[in-house]
Amino acid sequence: MDKNTTSLGKDKILPLLLRLSLPSTFAMFINALYNVVDAIFVGRGVSRDALGGLAVAFPLQMIIMSIGFLIGLGTASLISRSLGAKDYEKAKYALGNAITSGVIIAIILTILVLLNLDRLILLFGATPELTQYAKDYLSIIMLSAVFMIMAIISNNIIRAQGNATMAMISMVSGAVLNIALDPLFIFVFKMGIKGAALATAISQTLTFIVGISYIFSKRSTIHISWNHLVIKLSVIREIVAVGFSGFIRQVAGSVVVAILNNVINTVTGDLATLYISIFGVINRIITFMLMPMFGVVQAFLPIAGFNFGAKKYIRVKEAVKITLLILIGIGSVATLIIFLFTKGIIGVFTDDLQLIDKGYLILRTVVIATPFVGFQIISAVLFQALGKAKPALFLALLRQLILLIPLLIILPKILGVNGIWMSFPISDAASVMISFLLLKREVSIINKMHLQFESS
Repeated sequence: MDKNTTSLGKDKILPLLLRLSLPSTFAMFINALYNVVDAIFVGRGVSRDALGGLAVAFPLQMIIMSIGFLIGLGTASLISRSLGAKDYEKAKYALGNAITSGVIIAIILTILVLLNLDRLILLFGATPELTQYAKDYLSIIMLSAVFMIMAIISNNIIRAQGNATMAMISMVSGAVLNIALDPLFIFVFKMGIKGAALATAISQTLTFIVGISYIFSKRSTIHISWNHLVIKLSVIREIVAVGFSGFIRQVAGSVVVAILNNVINTVTGDLATLYISIFGVINRIITFMLMPMFGVVQAFLPIAGFNFGAKKYIRVKEAVKITLLILIGIGSVATLIIFLFTKGIIGVFTDDLQLIDKGYLILRTVVIATPFVGFQIISAVLFQALGKAKPALFLALLRQLILLIPLLIILPKILGVNGIWMSFPISDAASVMISFLLLKREVSIINKMHLQFESS
């Protein structure tokens, strides 16, 4: 076990969390630039309708990411707990099975999507003006789906070993390339939205190459043989059981966007294309502002998982407390920045005055509960880290599938288009309260486990 892994159980929590989360947060920031940069260059280099095409394509991109999180988060949790318990053989099987299953699922997904692309675009709420843009973008993105999925998996595996810096390097390398290729393909080669898709595909491939090269290098904590690549159902079940909550969270996000686009079509009539484009921009802003939070909890996951496996329960409790305070701080600062510079932030993506004016109040409404979403985020990740699949799954379903989707269907019938946007803060507030109760209960259970361990 190398020093990165050993430090998970020995170093002071706050310095350890900062050391792991700073590169992780920076990497998440940079990774978020994939969608943000695409939207900026498409909005300014192609058209407003092209932005709407990206909004229609976004649910399918989230499904691709969901496969990566299904395997990546489940594997990261299993590896962290296995290393903490000194079960190195199990950690090797977790890594090998993650690679094999990721490649197989990615290939199947690519084939199914490309065969049904036209129907999926309509399902995701495309208007006639947006259909071709979405199709042009997705037809290229899907050809790189295997690399996108494996990039997420390899990144989580590296982070589970305690090497957040290397995980950051793999993500940053692709994001920097994407930032360079977008203007080249869109403005110089005049490839339009296809250029944005090609830039993303090439960049994600680079991220995969950097990550997988590390995993199979001597620097990796875990070294596997060919037999570890053979599917072992007991390992797959454990990976899927824990990672399923992350998968559902991403799929739920995809379903929400698809339903939202269709509700917008029903409620706003001739303005549907405009409102879909507005939400496409807002969705990217929200994703970007949440990235620091996810960067922090990605550092929290191996710390909590390793120490829980090592029966160091006090360190798990301390990690929860410190991480939660950091998340609340990040959420508060992000919300304040958006309220101070709302129009300027939207204006980064487009110079369309109608989109900026209508998006102003919508963005403020959607993010108002963000300072408190840290409770929901850390609760779900804690249960993942501890290998408790059922509560992790419930929390993954809570905000979007259980709360947000019914609100999106009901409130617009009462409040019209304003009901669409009010659904977001209401679902956030309700999920935060429920998550707080579950988190409080779990911390109490961990405390009892500590007392029992100390007395034995």
